[in-house]
Amino acid sequence: MGKYKNEEYLKHEIMDYSRHQFIYGYDGISRKQFLENIANDYGIVLDKKSPMAIYLNEFGFPKISICDSKLDKIKISTISSEFLYFSIASEILLKAIGAYDINLLNERFKKLIDTLNKHSINKDYSPMENLNDLIRVLIQSKDFYKKCYIEYCGEGKDTILINEIALPFLQFDMFVNLLKRVINNESYFGIIIDKQSDIALSSTQAINGLIGSRINGDISMKIAVEPDNWNSYRDLNDQMIECIHDYGTVELDDSQYQYLKKFKRDV
Repeated sequence: MGKYKNEEYLKHEIMDYSRHQFIYGYDGISRKQFLENIANDYGIVLDKKSPMAIYLNEFGFPKISICDSKLDKIKISTISSEFLYFSIASEILLKAIGAYDINLLNERFKKLIDTLNKHSINKDYSPMENLNDLIRVLIQSKDFYKKCYIEYCGEGKDTILINEIALPFLQFDMFVNLLKRVINNESYFGIIIDKQSDIALSSTQAINGLIGSRINGDISMKIAVEPDNWNSYRDLNDQMIECIHDYGTVELDDSQYQYLKKFKRDV
């Protein structure tokens, strides 16, 4: 028996609706297992309109001390958003190759790979030939931006040399749109963010940027967090995301009730 009451209902409440959502529940293994079960139940589906869940293992930078208050905020914003895009893209494709024959997927993904080779790959690099090449390049880019963040924000080293990677930027909307076409699924990807520990403010704001975007027909952000543990509701452009207007909420347990009770008592 699961940790939460009406787990099947909760799964449908989360995945049957394309709205961005904050999912309130206490941190811990129970929440992690429940969300991983959702990702297992909603796999990558070809040739059918069916929502697909991705449990994102890595989505934010570690919270580290900023060594210089004069660091370029635009640069930090770019690093943070690109890291998030590459993290989502690589996890989707890793899940796909775990579910389907690689030869079938290579045939399907040829158009997407050709488009990236033509418009996005650094000219000094060899074109990608198959899905494994694409996944490798996406992960390299993700790791590159994580390294840049740690070195720039932690040590003040300006090491952002985009010629070091084959794919320096990901046109995220275009990528997801092409991805849905090649798998022939008109539904959406539910991207599950399970925030069990602190992440950098810029990563929180990058996630908020997706929540504030009208992309939930393709990407629906599902943010699992304790009610008082999301440290900003502004995006990288300082725009506020708002409940009801930009996202809905789901309650796994009494954490939201207890938080509001304490908040009213302390006011």
